[in-house]
Amino acid sequence: MFWLKIVLHAAAGLPLLWLLYAIQQGALSADPAKDIQHFTGRMALKLLLATLMVTPLARYGKQPLLIRCRRMLGLWCFAWATLHLTSYALLELGLANLALLGQELINSPYLTLGALSWLLLLALAITSFQAAQRALGSNWQCLHNLIYVIAVLAPIHYL
Repeated sequence: MFWLKIVLHAAAGLPLLWLLYAIQQGALSADPAKDIQHFTGRMALKLLLATLMVTPLARYGKQPLLIRCRRMLGLWCFAWATLHLTSYALLELGLANLALLGQELINSPYLTLGALSWLLLLALAITSFQAAQRALGSNWQCLHNLIYVIAVLAPIHYL
């Protein structure tokens, strides 16, 4: 299990090094802000899918230890989604123009879906630890079932 976690951490984190290298080398397209946003968003979606695949793989592959990787993948998904949102806010709107971000979120349905997905991921990330599980009791599972709502909203945002 230790080696699997190392491999998964590398698979989830090394693309960030590639992105930073591509930025530094000027290897992105004529619109690097869009490239960064699309790359980070696709990574978040891939990790969302990987997170959702853990349970069926563990169950049908008779590998119950895989469940231990689910939280890690979910937190990586949240990290990439945060990079995605941050790149949009900083590169498209500018840091000083956060009021415009709120206006954009209201006026653009696909941005609203993306923001809602991120807020739900935030709730899941904050409550993904054992102390939160104990504090929330049976409500924890209900909250974490929102991953299925995110699994619908995030791809619609992408389209």
